[in-house]
Amino acid sequence: MKRVLALALACCAFAFNGAMLSAAPLGSIHGRIIASRADHNLAGAIVKARLRGSASAVMTTTGKSGAFHLGRLQPGTYVLTVDGRFQEIAPYTVAVLSGVAKSVRLKVLPVVSHIIIKGHSVRPLPTYSKVFRTAQTQVLLSKTQIASQGALAGSAQLLQTAPGVLVASYGSTGAAKSMITVRGFKQGWANQAGIVDNGMIGVRLNGVFLNNPQTGQWQADEIPDLSILDGMSVEYGPGSPVTRTFDSIGGTLNFYTQLPENAPHLHLSGSNGSDGGSAFHVDYSAPISKRFGFIISHGRTFTQGYRNIIGSGISAPGSTYATFGEIVNKFGNGSLDIFGYSASGTEMRPNLIPLSPLQNYDANGNPIAGSYVTANGFDLNGNPIPGAIYSQQSSGFYSALPLGVWQKTDSNSTRLIAADLEYGLEHGWSFSNILSYRHGDRLHVKNFNFDQANNSGRFEYNNPYSDTLSEKLTLHHVNERNGDALDFGSEVFGSLYNTRNAFYNADPTQSAPSAPSTIGQPSIYRNNYFQQKNFTIYGQYLMRFGNRWKFTPGFRYVSLATKFLNAGLEGFPQCQGVSSASGICSNKTKLGDSGTMFAGIEPSAELQYLADPNLALYANFGRALRSPQTSPGGPYQGIPVAGLSPETGTNQEVGVKYFRRFAGRMLDGSPREAFLTASFFDERVRDQYIPIVIGAGVKVASASGSSRYSGLTLAFDRTFGRSIELFGGLSTTHAYFDSYDYLGTNYSGLPVTQVPKFAYNLGIAGEERAGAGIITGRIWDNFTGPQPMWNNLLGQPDPNGQLIPSYGLVNASIGYSTSRIGRPIGFTLSVNNLFNKRYNPFEYVTSGAYFGGGIGQSNLAGPGAILAEPGAPREVQFTVSVRS
Repeated sequence: MKRVLALALACCAFAFNGAMLSAAPLGSIHGRIIASRADHNLAGAIVKARLRGSASAVMTTTGKSGAFHLGRLQPGTYVLTVDGRFQEIAPYTVAVLSGVAKSVRLKVLPVVSHIIIKGHSVRPLPTYSKVFRTAQTQVLLSKTQIASQGALAGSAQLLQTAPGVLVASYGSTGAAKSMITVRGFKQGWANQAGIVDNGMIGVRLNGVFLNNPQTGQWQADEIPDLSILDGMSVEYGPGSPVTRTFDSIGGTLNFYTQLPENAPHLHLSGSNGSDGGSAFHVDYSAPISKRFGFIISHGRTFTQGYRNIIGSGISAPGSTYATFGEIVNKFGNGSLDIFGYSASGTEMRPNLIPLSPLQNYDANGNPIAGSYVTANGFDLNGNPIPGAIYSQQSSGFYSALPLGVWQKTDSNSTRLIAADLEYGLEHGWSFSNILSYRHGDRLHVKNFNFDQANNSGRFEYNNPYSDTLSEKLTLHHVNERNGDALDFGSEVFGSLYNTRNAFYNADPTQSAPSAPSTIGQPSIYRNNYFQQKNFTIYGQYLMRFGNRWKFTPGFRYVSLATKFLNAGLEGFPQCQGVSSASGICSNKTKLGDSGTMFAGIEPSAELQYLADPNLALYANFGRALRSPQTSPGGPYQGIPVAGLSPETGTNQEVGVKYFRRFAGRMLDGSPREAFLTASFFDERVRDQYIPIVIGAGVKVASASGSSRYSGLTLAFDRTFGRSIELFGGLSTTHAYFDSYDYLGTNYSGLPVTQVPKFAYNLGIAGEERAGAGIITGRIWDNFTGPQPMWNNLLGQPDPNGQLIPSYGLVNASIGYSTSRIGRPIGFTLSVNNLFNKRYNPFEYVTSGAYFGGGIGQSNLAGPGAILAEPGAPREVQFTVSVRS
């Protein structure tokens, strides 16, 4: 074959050997392999059938008509694959029964970005074979990386195994929010100062867009449980026109859940470990008929956290849940997949901690001799209450303020339902359509009693939400003569985002976690609506030139319409007629209703050269735009929209990929492969929204500027024999502001903060038979290089070059699984931060306001000192799992 085509296995049937060689008749599998792009028979493909639990496989090669026959098979469940240079299908299980003949069809994988014309395409998980054939930089995180995490890990912890990804959080499980950086681009929020731009990464779950519709932000605790996942991919840069989202300037995170099994399957697991950590998970999958199957899964985790709350004897509690259900209908030319998902992550959010004791300053900005910040805060006269001097150096590395001084709980939830239709037509045409509804909400409850002189402003209740309805329709066509492929379609997206917040009030219950859901007359309030209507038309055309060259031009036309409504009194009707001079009922939003409409073309181009069957060179170009950042107090709410522009990102990339599949399978049935991708990138972002912050931590204005990101991204995965897998990656990133100047604050030439200049991760996983079972072991090292630090005293990246120190963490696990007791049972011991390293994933220079007398006080504490977020110490978890 001169071309590597996608494969589909059609019209498979089971026949039985006429000769009765034993009491149980032997079976056979026969069928035909079709090259799906051209819809022609494919000769010379290697077809293998391996009895589940067996190391050997029966193998044959298709003839001229694409037909094959595998005979004399013992009854049982077989894993059917097509290996060699033609591999483009997922492993498929086939039940060979005694005396029964039935027809089945294969689930297949796409080649470019579209479904296969023959057979099924139920949310196919990307494979290295597919990634090799694209001209985009993409990294896969599979079951190996998922299994390398602890039982309480969430999506943030999984993402740390991808090159160029930094995660900073106040927790170590899926319950906490996280700030995620992908090659310098930010997503999420977790107590970090100095995030000059956010929401730059698009996020999808099974193709459903998860970002907040207006801010572009997504929180990692919306996918808090890894047990429901089958894998994920990280696509760097804007990506192709078909796969990118409305917030993919810096990249796209794609999460994929498990699919229904072809036979009844039950999985139960329970975990227990450090810091009060526990977890349980259950999933059940079964076929309903030849066409229908379903899966339902549920997981919960609980933790007490690793921060030591002074005087309480407890840490910072948190919990998560994730529930997923799906029903799949496979029919002759496609499939209909209906699924629902509900998840939430909640954790007490401890305060930042000084590296060393903070000296108190008076109202005139003079240091007070012998006066330092204590863990008990300030009394009614503004004097420090005697107690432990608060810092990592004096009160303990992981210490947190007492519950009577600081309580802050943060919760994020998401709920969605979606229908995904894939349908193959005639003459090379097919289409896919996904319709979805998503509801997201956040609860931020704060009880801040650090300054007892300001008790009337200690409490905050913030409960915004968003509702989103979207539909994405894509048509696909494959030229039957030469395999060229066309994809085009549209996506419509409508959303409503409410920003409700009751700021700074007396706490009516003296307990933040049990606070009321409404406060009728807060001192300050906000209740705005953002109505957004996004629309895009996209297309790309893959052209082949000979056997080695592929060129894919593409485009997206994007329309972004936003309507802003100041609906303060609708959210707080008891404030109607109350003067703000009374000290209550002040609307934080000062501007009236407004709206914007942005539109633009996003061009793209991809080029790939196949140097040999295993080595490809590629280059791509892409431009993406998104709605401007609208953090609270920013555009629409505190800053007029006149002159506002959408943010744009323009990325160029050149790289190399290597892929090779070896004969045979790993002990767990996964393919034996070698994959490597390395790329150099350069991306410039223009018209960024940048908040201006004064010394007291108050945002007063905003500016626009531009920044540049460039560097190297490398990832690899290699199997050795049937039991060893080596995986890892490294990245270098140089990120800086090349244009920014506002009222004397100059960012030009300064680095973008919280971007490691160098980082790597390296892991090894192994499994080997031991008696009647299999023993597994995994260990991986994650190193994060120094990061430019934010200076809140100056309101800019630190001009003196202060850096967040580098740190390296080693995680490990060992497990054993056996079926000796009748059912498969597994035991796993996992250890995070194996060597118990103390480190701070986040540090910044304080203005002195964080511990400076609380809300409304002018006293500062330690201006110019460094505050930090401590990372987790060693954590151990033990897991038992049972399958049926």
